[in-house]
Parts: sequence; C-alpha cells; structure tokens
Amino acid sequence: MKKINIQSKENLTGGSIIKMNENLLLPADQSATEALLLPTEEGYKIIPLRRDLKKIYIEVTTLCNFSCTTCIRNSWQDEMGMMEWATFEKLLQQLKELPNLECVHFGGFGEPMSHPRIFDMLKAVKDQGLRIEMITNGSFLNAENIEKLVKLPLDGIFISLDGPDEEEYNEIRQTDISPVVANIRPSTALKKQRKASCRSLVLSLWP
Repeated sequence: MKKINIQSKENLTGGSIIKMNENLLLPADQSATEALLLPTEEGYKIIPLRRDLKKIYIEVTTLCNFSCTTCIRNSWQDEMGMMEWATFEKLLQQLKELPNLECVHFGGFGEPMSHPRIFDMLKAVKDQGLRIEMITNGSFLNAENIEKLVKLPLDGIFISLDGPDEEEYNEIRQTDISPVVANIRPSTALKKQRKASCRSLVLSLWP
C-alpha cells in the first residue's frame, strides 16, 4: 500500500478493505462491518465503511423524446433503452439496506416520464417512506399525469428548460417550447388548488 495524504481528495485510494472484528480497537459500530485501512506518514488510519447514503439517483431510461443539440447522448455509441422491472425490484431491495437514506431522485440523460412504469416506480419508492424527486423536460406533464404526481405525492419536480427565451429554447431543444409552457401552467394551478395535499410539490425551472 502506498502512503497517502488523508487530507487530500484522494484519501480513499491506496488503501485496503479489512473486516471489522473484535481484534480492532474501535468502538462497536453496528452499521459498519468493513473498514478502509490507509497508510499515512504517522502510521495507519482506519475508516469504518458505513452505508450512510442519504440520497441516490436512479436513471430508469436513457431514451428521450427530445433531440437537444447539447445532449451527451449525441456522442454515445452504446445502445439506449429502458430499465427492466426486475432490475428495479433489485434496487428496491437494496434501498432497504441503506439505513440513512432519505431521498431518491429519478433522472439522468434520459426522460424518466417516458418509462412505461415510471409511476409504479415512484410509488414503490414512496411506499418505503422515502422522499421522491424527478427531473423532466415537461413534455409529459398532461393533466392526467400531473394528477398522479400530486396524489403520490411527488416531493419535488424539476422542469428543465435549456434556454432563457423561446427562440433559444427551440434552437437547443429542436422543438417548440409552447406545449411545455402550456403544461407548466396547469401544474402550478393544481398545486395551489390542492395546497393541503401537495405542499411538498415544488416546480423549479432550470435554465
């Protein structure tokens, strides 16, 4: 093992994974069964490896109904597709192994609302008592889908707008901004109308 500066950003490289057991002179820690052994100038440093993630991001699809000029998908060589339900079910089980997890964010380079089972996925995570967020291009926010998101309730929704005005948006997104704006308006109206049941639903515009 090489010696490292534990104050640097590379403090998790160059070490070895060891098992936590009665031979280690460390306080009992039910959340850590392994530790990272790091060589330093002074000797060694032992860092318990705890499953302490508070927020994770799930990309349920790499497909999108838009063809934005700025999207990284334009340079991809890999095949794009949807996450299979069996894979998502495995993720659900793994979420239960993260005791400090608070929030799951649905998003990525694809449009999450294009997944045919996105509402099943959102509900499954919500049923575990976790906060759920999602980023979307706004094109699927019709009245029926908005109602479903409010009923969950979705804790946060981020609507991505890649341009400060109509002309720039249309150029970048290769589509018309009008339908998206038309979707946003009833979304905010429904939030106000049903304030008691969807206080946590937040609409944010990302320029």
